Amino acid sequence: MTHHNPYTTPQAELDDDEYFEYDTTPFYKPTGRIGRVKFLAHNGIWLMIAFVVLWLLLVCVTALHLPVMIILLVGMPFMLYLVLVPMIRRLTDLGRSRLWAILYFVPYVNMVLFLYLLLAKGDDDVNEFGEPSAPPTMLDMILASILPLVIIIGIGFGGVKQLFTSLMTTLA
Repeated sequence: MTHHNPYTTPQAELDDDEYFEYDTTPFYKPTGRIGRVKFLAHNGIWLMIAFVVLWLLLVCVTALHLPVMIILLVGMPFMLYLVLVPMIRRLTDLGRSRLWAILYFVPYVNMVLFLYLLLAKGDDDVNEFGEPSAPPTMLDMILASILPLVIIIGIGFGGVKQLFTSLMTTLA
């Protein structure tokens, strides 16, 4: 008869995560979940793509002498899709309804919503919307750092332009 010590630790494989899966939905689909870093990275990517597309539309409209309203008709649905997809995916990561995305269209509330989506921690486990988002990669972290840098540089250029304009009017 072997002697069994009741105080010994159980023998279990704790490093095996094969039961746990991450959300692998492509970034352009409005289903699935994304974390904070990927949300910021996706917004940065979409923003850069939108600027390029709108610039190309503006060039085409100017070159072909078309009405500027075409930019709005073509660009606005595209822009809305680019803004709403990461927002919807982030809301589902937080366990919130996709209908919260309607708040994007309310002035000032949209800024609070964006900060909430950026700062609130998502569900770590599976929620009603699916598996959790995969941990951010190094590329996600690099892309996520681009958007704040662009905003800071844009604010800085605006300040430099204002300073330059005020100096020119003072000297003139």
